[in-house]
Amino acid sequence: MVRAQLLTDEQGFLWNLACTWRDEDVDAPPANIDWQEVVRIAIDNKMPVLLATYLRRHGFWERLTPSAREQLETGEAIYREKAESLAAVLDDYMQLADRANVPTIPLKGLWVSERIYGDAAMRPGHDLDILVRRSQIQKCVKLCESLAFDRYWPGLLPDKYYQRHHLHLELSLPDCWTWVEVHWAFDHPRTLLTIDYDAIFERATRADLLGTQIWEPAWADVLLSLSIHLVKHAVFLPAVLDRPDLPRILLADGRLMHCMDIAEAIKQFGDDIDWFSLVRLTKEAGAQAIMGSVLRVCKDWLDAPVPEGVLEALPLPEISNLTKRLYVEMANNLVAPEESGKLWKFLVEPNWKFVFRPIRLLDYFSYLAPPDEYLQRRYKRSSLPTRLFHSTRAIVEYLRLAFETVYFSQQVKRKSLAPDVELPEGSKCLECP
Repeated sequence: MVRAQLLTDEQGFLWNLACTWRDEDVDAPPANIDWQEVVRIAIDNKMPVLLATYLRRHGFWERLTPSAREQLETGEAIYREKAESLAAVLDDYMQLADRANVPTIPLKGLWVSERIYGDAAMRPGHDLDILVRRSQIQKCVKLCESLAFDRYWPGLLPDKYYQRHHLHLELSLPDCWTWVEVHWAFDHPRTLLTIDYDAIFERATRADLLGTQIWEPAWADVLLSLSIHLVKHAVFLPAVLDRPDLPRILLADGRLMHCMDIAEAIKQFGDDIDWFSLVRLTKEAGAQAIMGSVLRVCKDWLDAPVPEGVLEALPLPEISNLTKRLYVEMANNLVAPEESGKLWKFLVEPNWKFVFRPIRLLDYFSYLAPPDEYLQRRYKRSSLPTRLFHSTRAIVEYLRLAFETVYFSQQVKRKSLAPDVELPEGSKCLECP
């Protein structure tokens, strides 16, 4: 259980809720707890439905102040509306995908909510995340377009830009509130990961999700994808794993529910997880630091029964002093932003001119001069000519990324990709600066 003295009463209550929310007997919240702060943190961490359900079930709902109750009800209503709309999109899309022979695996939000929590509204996400084979991206996009999804958001760059330099592309309905993210990868292309996505589809099986036939990933692939997604955002995690204030850092970054997804999957389906395959796939993907860190958080801080042998098979690699220093400062900025300078704010927050957070430049440096182990995974050899070939190609890729980021950004400023239609009243795109 989390050492609550390192957290405020409000933070400790929510973290302990993540560990005990399924229990019938629970401790009452602290008498002087600030419910407005509890609700704020819960919404930041994608927990409004979990918190509201818990408070009602255990008779604590009336303890909320009127303003906190209204804010939580609003957050809960948004999640339930999202779940309903995304479930309808999933049903429409999967019928088209089956007829077009485009195998599709739902990822993250809606799938996680239903499979792991048994409630589609628990954390359905901002959009419907779907994974398709890279060779079928255009077919998938066409299917989405036939459902009226398009590039309504004014700042979107051309599809070919994202296919070269990103992991997904985004399409929305004219309301710019209902989105589909078409994925072909779990992370950006210029990292040290080597994931066999075709094999993920080969391991997938047919299943029913909310009355819709889908392709369902194996549990090892679920844990791998969720862990990579978590650390893609919480890039600091492997560097601060031993800090006693780790829960505080994760809460400040809004990542509690992302950690909880993996811990709950292990708690509920641990007997169905092929741990041997998980370790093998993790090593083949070069994701030991990611998976090892996430599983240790789940075991040490969220009471997930991770087998000790799995942790022993995934030892954490050494982190360079410079990388560790940068990630430690990033974590410090999260918990005490007022004490950090403008430089750290620039490095760790999303920067849409760069299309990613500048801190991710560390990935690019690592990709430019990777370890021999990566070259062996990627090219089956790690000779000097192989290294020179990879680094030369990486430089060309970086130059192309820089040029195309500037070029396409200027292009869409002059003429947006958005269809020339009148947006409905209340469309989120109308709020775009």
